[in-house]
Amino acid sequence: MEQLLADSALVAEHADYVLSIVRPRIDVVPSILTAWPGSSRLGGDPDLPRGTPWPHHAGGPYRFVGQLNLEEVAAEVQLPRCGLLSLFVADDPEQSFFWQDPGYALALHSPSADPRELEVVHAPPELEWVGEVPGRRIELVHGADVPHAVEQRDDWPHEDLPAALWRWWRGRGPSQRETWGHLLGYPAVSSLAYDPTPGPEWLPLLSLSSVDELDFCWHDGNPLHVFIERERLAAGDFSSLRADAG
Repeated sequence: MEQLLADSALVAEHADYVLSIVRPRIDVVPSILTAWPGSSRLGGDPDLPRGTPWPHHAGGPYRFVGQLNLEEVAAEVQLPRCGLLSLFVADDPEQSFFWQDPGYALALHSPSADPRELEVVHAPPELEWVGEVPGRRIELVHGADVPHAVEQRDDWPHEDLPAALWRWWRGRGPSQRETWGHLLGYPAVSSLAYDPTPGPEWLPLLSLSSVDELDFCWHDGNPLHVFIERERLAAGDFSSLRADAG
């Protein structure tokens, strides 16, 4: 944040406001490390508690997206401090489901990420259309985030401040490692002309990029956004999520 304030006189002029809207953000970074049972990764087959069936929605089996080992998340971040969070989406080749449909995104929170209590659960035959997508180990890199679209706030103290933050947000990428999305922070709005957050009681849980290597393509190559209610997040309750894409 110090660099952001130093790079823009307008941002520095409104430093108190900008610092008040900073949110913690955890970047999802592809790793060269080998994935092990219970580790954070995207793609592949999930590690679930022994005996856990593959989750289904009304139209068939969910598609596995990835899993997060919550012990890799810092204690000051508002997420459970232990366990494994596995994310699924109601994806199918006919695109029967829309991103905003209730139940499109599903999360399973396992209290333990101990490999001795987990087993690999292979995708059912109905998901053969996904193909063989090997899991890729990811690192969770802690940082901070600011809004980068005018639609993400309704209390801007200066009409040019959103553009200044957007220029910083766009310009920071080349100096950093490749990311495949992030946890918390602000939604990585790309093609949308609105804030996809469902309402003031909701927070972004995950913004996930479209990644060719993993056969992830959300809304013409734009990000997938998953949201959770503040009270549910504080309670570690992931039973009700909302989603959007773009």
